[in-house]
Amino acid sequence: MKTLDRYILTEFLGPFLFGLGIFFTLLVGVDMLYDALQMAISQKIPVRVVCGALGYRIPTLIALTVPMGTMFASLMCFARLSSDGELIAIRVGGTSVRRISLPLIVLAAAFSLVLAVLIHTAIPVSNGLSRRVIAEYQGKAKTFDNLMLRVPRDGPLERIVYVDRLDLNKKSMQWVVIHEFHDNRPLATLVAKSARWGGHRWVLEEVEHTRVTPQGVRSERLTELSYDLGRTPEDLSRIQYKTMELSTADLRAELRVVRTGPAADKGRANEIRTEIATRWATPWSVLGMALVGVAFGVRPQRTSRGVALGISLAVILLYYIVMHTMTILGEQGRLPAPMCAWVANLALYIVGLLGLFSHDT
Repeated sequence: MKTLDRYILTEFLGPFLFGLGIFFTLLVGVDMLYDALQMAISQKIPVRVVCGALGYRIPTLIALTVPMGTMFASLMCFARLSSDGELIAIRVGGTSVRRISLPLIVLAAAFSLVLAVLIHTAIPVSNGLSRRVIAEYQGKAKTFDNLMLRVPRDGPLERIVYVDRLDLNKKSMQWVVIHEFHDNRPLATLVAKSARWGGHRWVLEEVEHTRVTPQGVRSERLTELSYDLGRTPEDLSRIQYKTMELSTADLRAELRVVRTGPAADKGRANEIRTEIATRWATPWSVLGMALVGVAFGVRPQRTSRGVALGISLAVILLYYIVMHTMTILGEQGRLPAPMCAWVANLALYIVGLLGLFSHDT
């Protein structure tokens, strides 16, 4: 069977690279071209800076195009085998469609594992770098909204800081929330109406300080409190985290904060749960796309590249409609986050497996 497996993978490789290129080009045109033109024309940002910022978004596009390319290539591979009569010949020899598709299924699972690593680690970092390239060029902008800082960035969590607005001209902040941890357990929370830079430390104003002690939770109000964030105003201007820029570990740390305590935010907690669940589910869409591609490809009729692209686009469109709908329901808390994240994948698995088993009966 090793010869057959190599043959199947060889037939898969060409269409996969072709599909990857087509879908990548489409996504660049749809997702990146407008942003590039807007930055270059409306915001007068140099082309080299624009290209640098958009270059960091390539890993995200790759993560999107691999499932699409897999769907197209598996469909084309089995459609060619079916239309040329090779599939019938192989099956007459006693090999089932399920066995013939096994190398593609294993390869799709390998793609899924690689994408899972990228989505949980590298892609959030690259998304953050993309935005920071533009932010650093636009150094004239001195006001930043909705900052989130994890201290330290890696290793045991010590502190999470939220800033509603940072003004570098005045070196001041509005509505600061600081969550302190010890051994990954909540230790204290400080909520300040404002803060100003004192030269070496931040001075928090109108502070509500809540501490967790062996005797229970203690709260006190302070007019001012000198506090060392470990970051200057300039440092904070470069640390603007968004959900898509946070690693999964950072999202879990934030979830612990917004789930309970004085800063509890049920809506934000649902959003984070859904994002984490989606990151686990999305890479495994590659496996589902491969199964569906095989199911459509084994039909005894000739399928051109144009038809295969059309079928692939239709399946992908339906997949993302279901996925985005379930994501919204998960963020609203109407359904459990894991269910919302996996429904679209399960639909692919069911369609693909029914197709495989129906051709082996």
